[in-house]
Amino acid sequence: MRWKNARHQALQKRLDSNMHKWILEGIECWDQKRAMEGKQKDSSDADLVYEHLTKRAVHDGGKLPSQIPVIRKMRYSYSLPPAQS
Repeated sequence: MRWKNARHQALQKRLDSNMHKWILEGIECWDQKRAMEGKQKDSSDADLVYEHLTKRAVHDGGKLPSQIPVIRKMRYSYSLPPAQS
């Protein structure tokens, strides 16, 4: 247990002493143009649905409905509240 604790403390000291150097080195080496070119556009759920409805579904004829169901109307008496006597 002592060996593990001593090793952890040594690693923590090394990390604390070198962290600022690593951060500055990362900032200096950063190439923003290359990072932006490699980054893919993040798509929201609304964008994905819109793309599917406008682009993909048009070219996929296998998933189109072959028959539109006919819904019969209900009589109006079903939608009215019960008559009060």
